[in-house]
Order: sequence, then structure tokens, then C-alpha cells
Amino acid sequence: MNEPRSYAPERATPDERAQWTEAERQAYDFARTRHHSNMPVILTPEVRRILRDTRLQLQANVHSYGTVCGAVITGPATYGKTTLLEEIGRQYETWFRTQFPPENPDEAALVIPVVKVGLPEKATTKSLNIAIAEFYGAALSRRQTTRDEYQEIIRARVAAHHTRLIIIDDIHYLNRKARRNKQGQRLLNDQELAALISINNHLKSLADELGVTFIFGGINVEDTGLFDEGNRTDTVFSQIGGRMARHDLTGFPHGSDEWKEVVRSFENELCLDHHVPGTLERLANYLHHRTNGSIGSLKNLLKLAALRAMIMETERVDFTLLQKLKSDRNAEENFQRHDSLYQAGEPS
Repeated sequence: MNEPRSYAPERATPDERAQWTEAERQAYDFARTRHHSNMPVILTPEVRRILRDTRLQLQANVHSYGTVCGAVITGPATYGKTTLLEEIGRQYETWFRTQFPPENPDEAALVIPVVKVGLPEKATTKSLNIAIAEFYGAALSRRQTTRDEYQEIIRARVAAHHTRLIIIDDIHYLNRKARRNKQGQRLLNDQELAALISINNHLKSLADELGVTFIFGGINVEDTGLFDEGNRTDTVFSQIGGRMARHDLTGFPHGSDEWKEVVRSFENELCLDHHVPGTLERLANYLHHRTNGSIGSLKNLLKLAALRAMIMETERVDFTLLQKLKSDRNAEENFQRHDSLYQAGEPS
């Protein structure tokens, strides 16, 4: 979690690079490509609020023992959830290492304040434990090691490495969807109910035993049953939800100043020789149609565009180039509804 926010190289003009060796030019282009693939977090008002609230909770928890309040960050796919989780972890690790340096500086590498794992599809409570244990480098036979044995390993590693925050991404892969009746209550058969209770109890057990803060991230977590609150049927599912502050990531309205600021911020990060500043800002409405206002889709589209501009040696991103590129499926399906607006060419 302590990697740099940005890999932006020190900029060099084409004339300056003409004096370089081929190896130096290749290294510069590699650095530019890495930068475009890892552009910094755009601090929108929504992101600033979530960072502020989670930072406050984490700092309040640092001296607490036993179960503490955590958070769940949710929203549609490609809305920046994973990037935000990484930023939360990065900021907390920086703060923790500054506030609580080890007495012996040689032991700094043994301190792991933050663990971040992603869950695989069709995850189980055991695969959750495996992901955390393997983050610490525990190499065990998955087949022969039980869930509880993994949990013992996790407990020991958390204590040994002074871990205070565990981030679990893609929590929706623990999903146990079910139909609901008109009152919003879940309609679960016995097997589904038992599976959901087992997952919920396992998360509660981890939180109780480890005494660390958990932050979950997932797509539309209201469908998982893990964070439900309030009605009689779902009371058993609210054990984790009652300990979690929920933060929703939303898209940006078409034509909004906030969306234009996001586009402007990404444009300022482009490291291209001939890109004309303001080009993408003028295309903000078009880019919204291309991405459905998703910051993740926008980031991916501009990453592809910057790489294509470098390969073609045009060194600029404009409407003509963007029209040649394909983005993620959800964004492309959205753009089909607006494609006719751009058949005649670049919007004025």
C-alpha cells in the first residue's frame, strides 16, 4: 500500500530526447505508459468526503481494543471503488508509520499496517481466509488446511506485523442473492439461509478476534445480504451492517461542472508532446456519453488513448483518436444510445 500515487516522469521535450540513447528513450516511454496506466486519484467532493470520514474512523479506532466500526464502499462497477480503497489504505499506512515508528528502525519492514485483498468469484469463507493468509506470504496446502487453521495463522500474523486495517475488495463475490417479497424481506430456502448466516457469522468472528478495522468494497452490496438492516427476517444479517458506515459512489451528471473538472484533471495528467490543453475539456459531454459518467471507464479510455497516441507518434488525444477506440462493455452499450449524435464528426 506504500507505492507512489503517481509514476509521472520528469518531462523532456522531443529536442531533448533526440540527444538521448535509444535505451533512454525507451525508458522514458515506459515511464509515460506506466504513468498513464496509474493516474492519481481524482479528489472529487465525493471522494474527499469518503476519505475524510474513513480517516477519522481509522484514527479513532487505533487505540481501541476488540470490535471497532468499519466501512463499506459500494456503487456500480467502474465507478472508482478499488482506486478509492487503495487510496484509503495508502493514506492510513503513511499516517500509521509516521505516528507509530518501531523502536528498532531495522524492524520497519516487519510492520504491515494495512492488508488489502480481493476476493475471487464464488468466494467462500475459506477462500477469504486464504486470501488474507497468502497476503502475509503463508504458503500452505489449500486442500489440507482448514478454514479455522487459516484463521489461526491470520490471528498470529496480524499481531506479529501490527496490522490495524484489513481492506477486502469485491465483497459482492460472497453474494447470496435471493428473491424478496413485497415487504422487502428475503425469500431464502434453508440451504441459502444457512450459507448466508455462515458468511455473516464468519465476518463477525474475524472482526471480533482480530480487533482490526475492516473496510469492504463491493458492487451494489445491498444485493449481498451481508449489510441488511431493519426488518424482522433479515435481523440475523445485520450483525456486520450494524458495525459499518456505508459510503456510496455515484456517477457524475451529464453536463455537470464536477464532471468537467474530472475530465480536466485527467487531461492535466497526460504526458504527450503535442496534446493541446483544453481539448478533452471541450469534449466533456462526448466523454460522458462514452463512459456514462463513470470515472473508471473514463480512466481506462484515456489510458488507451494515450498509449495509442504514443504508438502512432501523434502525441495527442482528440476526438478522431477517441472514436477509434473501444472501451469497456458497459460504457460501449451506453454510447450506442448516443452514437448518432457524433456520426457527422466532432461536436462543436
